[in-house]
Amino acid sequence: MQEAKPAYVEGQNLDTLWAAVQAAPEDPAAHERFINFAVLGRRHEEAIARYRSWGETQPEHRGLADKYKVALAMRVAAQLLIAAPRPTIDRNRARGAAVMIGLGVVLLAVGLSARHLIGWGGPILLALGISELRRARAAK
Repeated sequence: MQEAKPAYVEGQNLDTLWAAVQAAPEDPAAHERFINFAVLGRRHEEAIARYRSWGETQPEHRGLADKYKVALAMRVAAQLLIAAPRPTIDRNRARGAAVMIGLGVVLLAVGLSARHLIGWGGPILLALGISELRRARAAK
C-alpha cells in the first residue's frame, strides 16, 4: 500500500517529517507539515501515538506533545465532519406539509366561524328551516 504524498510534501514520508519535528520541536511549521501529512495520508493514529510516546519519553516536551496531539485530533474530527453525508430535503414532501398546514388553518377558521354563526345564528337558521318546511307542506 502506497503512502499518500500531497504536493506540498512531495518526496517526504511520515518518518522524515517526524524527524523534522524532533529536530525543531519549537517550530510550528514542522508540526503543521507533519499533522497535514498524517491527516491527508490517513495515518493520524500513528501520528497521535508518536506524539504520545514523545511526551512520555521526553517530559520537557510533554506540553508541546499534548498541544499538537489535540491539534491533530481536532483536524481529524474536522475532516470527519466535512466528509459526513448531509441530510437532503425532499422538496415535494416539504410542499405537501406546507399545503396540509395551510388547509388545516383554513378548516380551523371555517370551523370557528360556523360555530360562531350557529351559536348566534342558530335560532335564525332554525326559523328559516321551519319556514321552508311550512312552504313545502303548503305547496302539497
